[in-house]
Amino acid sequence: MNNIEVFNKNKSCFVGLRYSANSNDPKSGLFVNDLAGMSLKRFSSLASNEIHRGEDLFKVIHDEAILDVLSDFTGELSELFNFNYTIGKRKIGQIGSTFGVENKDIKRGCLFEKITQDETQKLKIRNLEFNSDIAVDDCSFFIETLAGTEEIKVDVKAGLNRVLIDVESNEDYVYIYTTNCFNIANETLKGCSCSSICEDCSHACGDYYAKPYTEVAAVKTFVANNFIQYNISTICDDYDLISEFASELKFAVRMKIAIKIMTEVLVSDGVHPLVRNGKEDAQTLLTKWTGGVNVITGFKEKSEYARLLDSVTRKAKTYLSNHGGQCVSCNHDVKYFESTP
Repeated sequence: MNNIEVFNKNKSCFVGLRYSANSNDPKSGLFVNDLAGMSLKRFSSLASNEIHRGEDLFKVIHDEAILDVLSDFTGELSELFNFNYTIGKRKIGQIGSTFGVENKDIKRGCLFEKITQDETQKLKIRNLEFNSDIAVDDCSFFIETLAGTEEIKVDVKAGLNRVLIDVESNEDYVYIYTTNCFNIANETLKGCSCSSICEDCSHACGDYYAKPYTEVAAVKTFVANNFIQYNISTICDDYDLISEFASELKFAVRMKIAIKIMTEVLVSDGVHPLVRNGKEDAQTLLTKWTGGVNVITGFKEKSEYARLLDSVTRKAKTYLSNHGGQCVSCNHDVKYFESTP
């Protein structure tokens, strides 16, 4: 799920445009029309050769506004916190080098199991490496989670293979396994087993354990090494943070849409009267929303958008200070909290 979908939550939009056909049931319950100068007619007046309808222009600006607000939101938080992207990288298992008895009846895979409740971490499986005895077209690799099973078709070559997987998941478990298309090279690791000191069945990487296994007749046996090497990372995921505060950012998103539209009015060379005659009003509203000197009163006005954003970032700083986990490290040796005089 991308960041825009987190805001929309199965609706066509997060903030709506009243009287439009496709944006009249917003997730937030807010409509941009309720701000000064905003109307469906205003959007239609700015439609261009590339974007013919006002509703289509609204959709483009709506999605851009969400991404802009998220950038401003995390930018404010980064003044106090560092968002570390990669927590750890690990190569699980060893690649077999010699072929022994035929082993096509053995399925091989790995279980990746989440071991904490930290929702800011997710698993990334980058690629798999192994030696095959033959070349096989369209061999299937499967990635199984609670959400379902995904099949990846791969042309396997004889010899060393590196299969790009590039899967990210924050599920509690992820299985990845192969079908019996070919023989995988084995090698003898003297004295190595799950109970020995040279290797262990569980390999920790961040908040995930990796458990290689073999499977015969639907029976899985966890092993120290199944001769496939799994290249994985544990990375930070801002999904939990965005989900937590998406609804509270609704007023900032609505105003950002209005700011972007009034900016379009200022720079547009359109001949529609709402554009040609609306530039002075657009400048006045932009000064009110983004801050600056009011050309009519001469007084400096504070940014309404910044005020709306700040009210949410204050709560988010407290949230991160209390629930940050490994993905969030404080830049200052200070505990952030809110207080009311």
